[in-house]
Amino acid sequence: RTHRSRRQEQLQPPPAQTSKKRELPHQGKRHHAGAFRSSRPASAAAASSASGSGGKRRRVGDHAQTIANFDSLLAASPGCVPALTGRAAAKRVLGDHEACLADLEAAWKLEPGKASTLASRGMAKLELGFYRQALSDFQGALAIDASNPSGLLGRSMAANQEKHAPIRIVTLRGFKRNRMNAQYVERRRPEFTVNGCETYWSIDGGSLLYWCSTESRWKGCRASDFAKIRSGEGICYIGAPPNNNILAPSLLKKWYEWDGTSWVMRARGGVCGIGPITPPLRTVSLCGFSREAMNTTYTERRLKPFLVNGRETYWSGDEKFFLFWCKAECRWKGCCTSHLAKIQEGRSVSFVGAPLGQDILSSSLPKGWHEWSNKEWVLSEGAGVETVGPAPLLLRVVTLAGFRRSQVNCKYEERRSPDFLVNNRETYCSLDGKHFLYWCMKESRWKGSSVSHLRKIQAGASSSYLGAPLNVDILSPALVKGWHEWRRKEWVYGARAGVGAIGCSEEQMPEEPPPTVRAPAPARAAESERDREGDGSGTEPPTPPLANGTDPYNVVSE
Repeated sequence: RTHRSRRQEQLQPPPAQTSKKRELPHQGKRHHAGAFRSSRPASAAAASSASGSGGKRRRVGDHAQTIANFDSLLAASPGCVPALTGRAAAKRVLGDHEACLADLEAAWKLEPGKASTLASRGMAKLELGFYRQALSDFQGALAIDASNPSGLLGRSMAANQEKHAPIRIVTLRGFKRNRMNAQYVERRRPEFTVNGCETYWSIDGGSLLYWCSTESRWKGCRASDFAKIRSGEGICYIGAPPNNNILAPSLLKKWYEWDGTSWVMRARGGVCGIGPITPPLRTVSLCGFSREAMNTTYTERRLKPFLVNGRETYWSGDEKFFLFWCKAECRWKGCCTSHLAKIQEGRSVSFVGAPLGQDILSSSLPKGWHEWSNKEWVLSEGAGVETVGPAPLLLRVVTLAGFRRSQVNCKYEERRSPDFLVNNRETYCSLDGKHFLYWCMKESRWKGSSVSHLRKIQAGASSSYLGAPLNVDILSPALVKGWHEWRRKEWVYGARAGVGAIGCSEEQMPEEPPPTVRAPAPARAAESERDREGDGSGTEPPTPPLANGTDPYNVVSE
């Protein structure tokens, strides 16, 4: 690499601000051997039976290697259905639901009529928030096999999820017809459905998006044409690529637009944001940089394809620049979106960088950022965050439900004070102050523990009695289920256990940090020791085994 690129990647503070770089904490000892390491052997039997030479994976939870084995097999035999379904199951465990769904679609086309494949596809759709499409798959699976366990469970869960999940907003950009560049609010009620699917209506009520079953694509038109569309006409000004879901986490692009004489493909036209109506996606506006294009508003993206170091990123409206958390330097940085892939791989190329350890959403609106200019990093005292939104900035709330420990089935409120941060991330504290949820960086999952363990978790331990699936967003509008719970000295999978609701507190984000959580009083030391026996004490909740190419959640124990 050139001298310039090396300097551009590693933003160093000026001498006056030099400080020892904060190292990530080491993982604490695991007190219960064999429990909560990453999972049981992933797809070992599937890899062996499908390839004949894959052999068993000896390392616990080696899903990535399992996927690599299936990749090799499918390169030689693209039509191997057991390999497709096995790879899909491993991808689902790793939280890559969109890629999982693609494999299951391919497997279904090769061997239609298998209830297990259809039910697995329904589960993947359910976890992506495609409720009605998921319900259709579950019903199809039960038509083939009335006793299919995933079909029975999924049918019940799909109806419940659609009823309780938050309303979503889809944002479109990149069209010449400005009225189509808008935010669209989901409408699920029967009087608004078209071809059995929900519709999305612009905030000003002038445009709508609907599913055209004849062409198998999403289309957009005037709201005044709604009656004609319900009667079967396919009127539209814009149309998505066929056979794609408008809620796809990769954000569906390359839509077509009618320019008055012909259909034109807009390379950047399409979806640029998906999120719940509450809590709304947050925005950050920057100012004071010599690169004028950086002085703009950035909108939060929490979807898996856009995460960096397991965290959300913030994207400019033209999708040319984004802000990301640099784990190696413990700061927020900004760069061109064309560098996203290399940054996700571990590079830290950037144009601008925030002060060390500063929360980009802080009410203090951190200034004093650095900017790469004339082959060096230049401190600009007035450059940084101008505003955060939407105003008023309300605290987010997560409600858990479905756990056997009744006391953890409650609301958890966002905490961003330094006293509450874990791995430089926000936590969520129960309203009674007894439990909290935190992001475990080493395991790439959200976990739940007692507030009395907060200090040791901040020091590097990972005590917990709740564990979410790998790589999932706790604020996902799909309301993430399938958590594990520590019970009777083992991790128990609960298909219905997890997030029951997300929303906002009535309170605004505080100007001053919340009170510091104090360690348990000495008189309660014995009680705290007993509490530790009732949690996972740093062990890692397992993911279900992936065997014989079947869906890991076919057998449900709650």
